[in-house]
Order: sequence, then structure tokens, then C-alpha cells
Amino acid sequence: MNLGEVFSWITSQALGHQLRDKMHVFMCEEDGFDGHTFLFISTIDYGGDFKILQADYPSFLTHDSYISLGRPVCYSDADLNSYTKQQVGQIRKDHLQQLFHAVQGSDTMEARYIKRVGNALKAAL
Repeated sequence: MNLGEVFSWITSQALGHQLRDKMHVFMCEEDGFDGHTFLFISTIDYGGDFKILQADYPSFLTHDSYISLGRPVCYSDADLNSYTKQQVGQIRKDHLQQLFHAVQGSDTMEARYIKRVGNALKAAL
């Protein structure tokens, strides 16, 4: 997987929900602390999320949406292998650059994830 690739699969990791189909934006591979790290794409801005326009991503968005700047979701290799993933798109480099700045200024994402996701997004700068 590469930075900014967008995948869709049914997950139980969406807080407050049972199994549901969610779009995930890949940030980085697992390390000794966290699993493979993704940010969700949501239809609702939960406060300070990063807006992406349907017009920019018509192949996978049916309306304007948001890359969540809340808590990233992390999966182990075993978790990822248990899902039927479909790659549906790629976030543009200029949007990854803007996302970097949004993450750095986030007041909803935990500091350790700001560092983790920010370090991954530096590759787009």
C-alpha cells in the first residue's frame, strides 16, 4: 500500500457502529507500536476534519466528504488479511500536502498520532 491510497472494506473499527463499509486512506505501515495506519473518510465533519470534494474524486465519492482527523485506525497484518479490501482511488499529492498541515494543526487528534500521521505525510511535501 502507498501513502494516500483509498480502500473500501467492511470494518468494525468505526466507533459507535457495528460492521459497516468504510473508506480508509492509507497513511503508513505498522511499526513496533501501531498497526498499519489509516484515516477514515466520513460524510460528516466531526469537528476540524479535512474536506475533500466529490468533484475532485468522482470515481469513489458520491458527495463532498471529510478525511477524519480524530483517531486513526490501525490494523495488524492478520486484521488486514481478514478483510476483503478494494482499492477505490488515490488522494492527490496537493491534497496530501494540505492534509499534512491540517493534521499538524489538529486539536482533535492525539499528539502521538499527529506525529505518526504527520511523519507519514511528510513524504508528500
